[in-house]
Amino acid sequence: MNQPGMNRMPEGMRRPSRPEYGEEMDDTHSDAGMTGEMRPKKSSMGPWILVLTIVVVLGVLGYVFRDRLMQKDDAKIGAAEFQAVFLTNGQVYFGKLSDIRDQYLTLEDIYYLQVTPVLQTKTEGEVGTQANAQQQLSLVKLGNELHGPVDKMQINRDQILFFEGLKEDGRVVQAIHDFENPK
Repeated sequence: MNQPGMNRMPEGMRRPSRPEYGEEMDDTHSDAGMTGEMRPKKSSMGPWILVLTIVVVLGVLGYVFRDRLMQKDDAKIGAAEFQAVFLTNGQVYFGKLSDIRDQYLTLEDIYYLQVTPVLQTKTEGEVGTQANAQQQLSLVKLGNELHGPVDKMQINRDQILFFEGLKEDGRVVQAIHDFENPK
């Protein structure tokens, strides 16, 4: 199929080279003189710029709306006004819990149970030489102690066994309301 003289260029002229895929075209690689049109520049950066733009936009939207997303979780535990927080050291605190997604949860409006031994003296007809010992539970508001702590606590998640919502008609919540609204 090759006929002599078909692919021959006049002496002194070189065949223009074609750029490889992804290379930019400049005036020396142009076929404009031969065909009258320019080939479009191929770039491999286009898809990466699009992906990067999408990632940045999603990141900004996530940052802007993160508070709203986390408030949904806080609203779930907020259905109960007060929560009981059980710690690994055996202490139980009652209060309003927030920031449940963070490493340090916040507990405010805090109460705890205090056990006080009550000694009774021996009554008539009772046999024995020791007095009967009983215990009395009382609900104490945090902040009334000698060292005067603030009524807000940051609790490390690692120190919490579990927490649960308290019913409005439960004895602890009723005692809290009685403390807050004395008759």
